[in-house]
Amino acid sequence: MSEFLEKLKHKVWRTKGCRFNANRRILRKQSIVTFVTTFSSIHLLAISVLQLTNTFGISTDNSSYLSYVSIILAIIILSYGLHEGGKNYGLQAEKHHSCALEIDQFYNKILSLESNVNEKKLSKKYASLLEKYSFNHLPIDDKYFQTQHPKDFGFDDFLGFFKKQLIIFQYKIFDVLFAILFSFLPVMLTFLILVCDFNY
Repeated sequence: MSEFLEKLKHKVWRTKGCRFNANRRILRKQSIVTFVTTFSSIHLLAISVLQLTNTFGISTDNSSYLSYVSIILAIIILSYGLHEGGKNYGLQAEKHHSCALEIDQFYNKILSLESNVNEKKLSKKYASLLEKYSFNHLPIDDKYFQTQHPKDFGFDDFLGFFKKQLIIFQYKIFDVLFAILFSFLPVMLTFLILVCDFNY
């Protein structure tokens, strides 16, 4: 295989992996957004029910604090929902997946080619595939792809191991931690208001 084909094969292989990673990352993000908004909405509903039924014998002051929490949380949920909802995660994920599948077909075609090929035509075909899809993957998708192939990108040594864990954290865990904090901190605040007596 010619040097041109080798370089193109590597580039296409890498881009294909990045697009699949972008698809998985965005689908996970979409699930997180759905979880956060649903959980927070249920929390707001629970606060309203607690105040209406006065199940825990909530004092007037504590009930006022709960009302403040509800108002602030409602504003945050609305802002968060509008901000994240406008990003069209479902469409982005679908586009990345479709792009990855087309690039995969192109990659398989390259593997079967001989050295005597029209380099300009192949480059143009690859460029047209990328231009067809308006969404591009993020740098973290490429970094995570590199961790999936540690020997090819120098992640198989001692220092590379720690770099790999940091990238995995950014790609997989950061958004999940954010969702946990965003969802459960207001619940903890509500619990503190319910169990503590602020009438002093």
